[in-house]
Amino acid sequence: MSNVSPGWSGATMRRLALILAAATVAAVFAMTYSPPAQAAPGDPDSCLSPVSDEFNGNSLDPKWEIVRDVPSLRSVGGGTLNMMWNGNVDMNGSTATATNILLQNMPTSAFTLTTKIDTSEAKQQSNQVGVIFWQSEGSGNNNFAKITYNARTNSGDYHWAERYQTVNSSSSNLGNNNLGLTAGQPDEVYIRVISDGHPQTPSFQPAYSTDGGQTWINILEPFFIDRSLGTIKAGLLLARGENNPDGTARFDWFRVCVPSLDTVAPAVSHTINPTEPDGPTGEYYLGPVGISLGASDGVEGSGVDKIEWRNGSEGTWNTYTNALSFTELGDYEIQYRATDLAGNVSPVAVASFRIDTPPLDPAAFTLSLKAKPKKVKPGAQTKIGLTLGNSGEATGTNVKVCAAGQKKKSKIVGKKCITVGDLEANGTYQNNTAFWALIPKSNKKKKAKVTVTVTADDAPTVKKTLTLTVKQKKKKKKKK
Repeated sequence: MSNVSPGWSGATMRRLALILAAATVAAVFAMTYSPPAQAAPGDPDSCLSPVSDEFNGNSLDPKWEIVRDVPSLRSVGGGTLNMMWNGNVDMNGSTATATNILLQNMPTSAFTLTTKIDTSEAKQQSNQVGVIFWQSEGSGNNNFAKITYNARTNSGDYHWAERYQTVNSSSSNLGNNNLGLTAGQPDEVYIRVISDGHPQTPSFQPAYSTDGGQTWINILEPFFIDRSLGTIKAGLLLARGENNPDGTARFDWFRVCVPSLDTVAPAVSHTINPTEPDGPTGEYYLGPVGISLGASDGVEGSGVDKIEWRNGSEGTWNTYTNALSFTELGDYEIQYRATDLAGNVSPVAVASFRIDTPPLDPAAFTLSLKAKPKKVKPGAQTKIGLTLGNSGEATGTNVKVCAAGQKKKSKIVGKKCITVGDLEANGTYQNNTAFWALIPKSNKKKKAKVTVTVTADDAPTVKKTLTLTVKQKKKKKKKK
């Protein structure tokens, strides 16, 4: 292992300048980004570096360098690397006592490091498990940074995620801290670190996830490593196991993605809420309509950088940050695409839908009729008045009212039909002399009927009959 003499190199001064500049900006210690769920492994054109390890064998790959090796406390089997805690050991400041630290040289270009950890036995006070970036150890020459998940109680109530960097055996004034107590102690934790690959002082942004990689929470602000202090190596770490001598942490995999190796674009998808059109015909939505866009670069991809969307085939692309919501009536064609960290852009996908209002209930007519006089002598006429109403939601169009007499008993004289035109919802049409009905002299009956019919476009026909009383002459009684 290399040893570097203590001192402040030019690169170290540049690093400190970066830290001081970052300190002047309001830091967001728990910034959350929610990418889509991880997909199945991608095809061979992936971004995985040779330092990645799926731990599928029965022994540790010899590519790993081991610091303070204790073989009895580590094993590979069942698709995981299994490591046991080893007392009160740590990596912080002048202390460098952790055992079974696994290391490999990291790429000198930009990369993303991710590991998945089974933490079901990491639930005793102060248990730490995670990732370490390592350059050197020695008196005054400890240069490393640990990013760990940390159990904070023996009862499983709380945990926190922390980042502690040591430069020249000091961890002071480096922005080290944790995110504070978080309720619960999950059984599975993901840790991710993204490096920009700067040639002198690369930055490293750590994050962790407790929901299977769905949501990533940044662990403080980025930190910086001075390459002049030694080759940057990274790997896996357990610390502070004094309360858990029999506990084991299991690493499912260790993946280092170099974006420049990635040539495969992300896969995109969307969901619409409601999932099916809720209009009465099942052909459109009543609104609002929500759309969630997703993208995945696969577990071997460089990672999704951004998702963009627009409505229609023209116009400016918008960066997608949260679910979209649409309320205005009309046809929508939401186009969207995703770009990964390697610059690969997915084909444009489309989510099409329509927001509309349901058709109004058709016009519904109410009709009342009135004769004056009500009693009519044979050979006389009576006028028929009417009141027409529309109790539906839609306007009645091309409304027409026609009257008809009863064969041999009544007859409509003059106009037989009236054109009303359009009758709005809740509107009323009234005509007190709409029609004239004649009672023929030949009618010897006591009753006669007049039938009035209302028709319109797209509305049910209404028909109503008015019964008239016929005043027949009284027959004279014969004298006896």
